[in-house]
Amino acid sequence: MSLLQRIDEKLISTYDLFGNEVHRVEQQIKGLIDIMMSDNPADVDYDFFDLHGTVLLYGIPGIGKTSVMSNCMNYALDQYGADCYELMSSNIVEADLGKATKNLSDALQEFEREEKGILFIDEIDRLCVNRKNDEISELKRMLIELMQFFDRQKAANKKVILCCTNVFEQIDGALVRRFAICEEIGTPTKEELVEFANVCMEKAKMAGRIIDISNSSINTFDDVKKSFRNSLLMHSDRNDSFILEEA
Repeated sequence: MSLLQRIDEKLISTYDLFGNEVHRVEQQIKGLIDIMMSDNPADVDYDFFDLHGTVLLYGIPGIGKTSVMSNCMNYALDQYGADCYELMSSNIVEADLGKATKNLSDALQEFEREEKGILFIDEIDRLCVNRKNDEISELKRMLIELMQFFDRQKAANKKVILCCTNVFEQIDGALVRRFAICEEIGTPTKEELVEFANVCMEKAKMAGRIIDISNSSINTFDDVKKSFRNSLLMHSDRNDSFILEEA
């Protein structure tokens, strides 16, 4: 199996996003894609501003990081015909850790041979460690390989690297500084969760309208979807986890 896999464009979905901050981050990433993919870049010294094609989104699971990235990949595909690839981090770090750096180098070089494209790296923390940690040297060599790759992503390269992590604190600060966009996707507000839950109500064709979830243990969009999934599996016509206003 190739360590670098092209993502079938049919599998790149567009998702509804909830919350002003998430929309702001999505627009930032699309702006970076516009700069990196443009055939006629503006008369601006982007490299002076360290405007490389590198993005990191971090935060707890289930809050929309991957959805933002999927929307941005869809944008790059639709607007610029840019193929999207995924770096299979779980396959990079083999049982024989001595091969990990070569695996990573081979995959990154394969991507760099493409004329243009988007590279998605989920759980990038698996490929890099904080150098202050007492980790074995092979992992540190992978970190150096990754930093050198990021340094090569100049504004004229027509490539963008989209990365996600749930454990931001484990990523070395020198790598963090190499991201042109580094943003935390925070925990959704109760209002945003209610908005999303009402979308789920419509998709599940359930009666009623959700007006409050403050007394529930639901804290993320994934929690909302799980609750609805459980209700559908139980053939329920309403979700007892929520306080509903009857239609």
